[in-house]
Amino acid sequence: MTREGGNLLITALTPAGAALGSRLARTWPGSRLVLPPKLQAGYPDAEPAADLRDLFAVAFREKCPLVCIMAAGIVVRLLAPLIRHKAQDPPVLVVDEAGRFVISLLSGHLGGANNLARRVAALLGATPVITTATDVHDLPAFDSLAAEHGWHLENLSAVKTIHAALLAGESVLVLDEVGYLSRLLSP
Repeated sequence: MTREGGNLLITALTPAGAALGSRLARTWPGSRLVLPPKLQAGYPDAEPAADLRDLFAVAFREKCPLVCIMAAGIVVRLLAPLIRHKAQDPPVLVVDEAGRFVISLLSGHLGGANNLARRVAALLGATPVITTATDVHDLPAFDSLAAEHGWHLENLSAVKTIHAALLAGESVLVLDEVGYLSRLLSP
């Protein structure tokens, strides 16, 4: 099941990022804005976060979608020790503090970060940045379909083989006795 629809945990490190985070939090019901104490003065609804490492660990433990309004390098360094597997990690987005780009950084398909990036970008008037090959080439992503429809993938590693074949322009034969995929993939 996709984890994209949950309450967002939004954080930022600069005044401009805090303002953007506050704007997003106001438009996304149930979201939480968590800021360093030095930025909280203008945002009475913001929760304090003295340490981003702890905040990120909580997001991973709770499988909470994380929106980081800061440099991608900072996020990557803080996430590195927490990353386990694409079937377990929460969706993580990085947004530049000017609100121009929303990057799907982690758990694009199974976690729903790609779709979440599109939704957040639409709210902010930003451009979603999606780098997964199937999305870039407008091909079906079987792990995304599974996540969106609550299907269990028995062999997640086989999805990589299917996607590689599709990306190479090869035909893929899928046995679909019930017609789930036929209905979803029909033009």
